[in-house]
Amino acid sequence: MLAAGQRCTATSRVYVQRPVATEFRELLLAQVNRLVVGNPYDEATDIGPMSSPEQRDTVVEYLRLAHEEGADILVGAKADGEGCFLEPTVLTGVAPSSRLVREEIFGPVLVLTEVEDFDEALAAANDTVFGLSASLFTSNISKAMQFVRRINSGLVHVNRETASVEPHVPFGGVKASSSMNREQGKAARTFFTTTKTVYLRSPN
Repeated sequence: MLAAGQRCTATSRVYVQRPVATEFRELLLAQVNRLVVGNPYDEATDIGPMSSPEQRDTVVEYLRLAHEEGADILVGAKADGEGCFLEPTVLTGVAPSSRLVREEIFGPVLVLTEVEDFDEALAAANDTVFGLSASLFTSNISKAMQFVRRINSGLVHVNRETASVEPHVPFGGVKASSSMNREQGKAARTFFTTTKTVYLRSPN
């Protein structure tokens, strides 16, 4: 929900194991329901506007799709209101083939899906053409290291949100989230460098 979900690293899909799904959902909704939508210059505001009317319309189309597909709307998904503001939305009961999980929404929309175990969650997380940022929350260091090795993502977080990045480390993704280069940190020198190969033979 940071920056109204308009960050390339924003979390839009969450996979949670069934034994803790009910508790997780309750905690999540409690936090989302506290979020204040409004003027970004007001210190009480948590979620500001969409970047443009066109982007608001794009997100509204996804909300309409959620209604059409019969997704379970836990909070939000309202397409009314004025200006570029949208309520934070949490959905569940969304099919793996839905555009709601296959595409980047760039809005305050989160799809919550229950899974049986770590392997099912990892397979679902990797089942996308995108691969910029991913995160795992766990107290199991072995699972954390498995996640680091097996997730198809350029940025990997353990026990922290996906949107946190630092300017001194390389930034970039894999698959459709990649330009085949890395920005920031020392990698930025390569990003902004064109390599020229020169062969020079002495005339003597």
